[in-house]
Amino acid sequence: MKQKERLVFCTYPSFYSSLALQKLLASPDIDVIAIISSTRNLRVKENALASSFARIIKSGLRYSAYLWMITSGHYIFSRWSRALCVEALAKKNHIPNYQTNNINNSKMDEVIRGLKPDVLLCTHFNQRIAPEVYALAEKSALNIHPSLLPDLKGVDPSFYALLNNYKTTGVSLHRLDEEFDAGAVVLNQPHEVKSTDSLFSLNCELFEAGGDLCLTYLNRGQSRQQNNLTETKEKTHYTSWPSASDVNIFKKHKKLLSMQDIKWIFSKPSL
Repeated sequence: MKQKERLVFCTYPSFYSSLALQKLLASPDIDVIAIISSTRNLRVKENALASSFARIIKSGLRYSAYLWMITSGHYIFSRWSRALCVEALAKKNHIPNYQTNNINNSKMDEVIRGLKPDVLLCTHFNQRIAPEVYALAEKSALNIHPSLLPDLKGVDPSFYALLNNYKTTGVSLHRLDEEFDAGAVVLNQPHEVKSTDSLFSLNCELFEAGGDLCLTYLNRGQSRQQNNLTETKEKTHYTSWPSASDVNIFKKHKKLLSMQDIKWIFSKPSL
């Protein structure tokens, strides 16, 4: 009988990470032994109110409201949605949920050492993990990134794919590295960008596909293999949080979150 992969799921809880987590929980080959939830907004030593204000100044009220909807809003309304929030999924499946604003501190180091995971998987996670921490994963330390790396490294690649009228984007499963989004890609999958896509709908599709990529990779027993990996360390543009002017341009042609999206969120998936 095949032994289950013991996986620690690292995330900044959101609708997107819930979609990926649901994929993992439905797999008979994966044992999600713990969740590490980031409580950091922007910086380690910055309170939530200050971070929220800084984000509004940077990206504007509309984009900040969109971020609230997929994170805090999802936490409040998830019981009526098609995807339970990360916290509810943890409780329902009796999974320990550790909260931290710094995964690299001594307390979290001790926790991960005690868990002895085979795999550390980051999904919509907003902290850089130090090499000495991700090395605690016995087999693989991976990240789901919603673009075809090395293109669109950085924050919210789907926003920039839509802003720049991409016809095709994708999702990458890559190894963690000292730099953000620089580790070797182990699997990726192209994805057609539809004219009707909002930022929300595109991200939902990509993070669900990312969950499937992770299952495919682990089920193939490839988590120890190092061959045929695509390096992503070449110098490419690293996107930061969109500016308010970027969002204004975006809103002329695309939607952050549409009424159709809201109807979909609160409709139960068909069996």
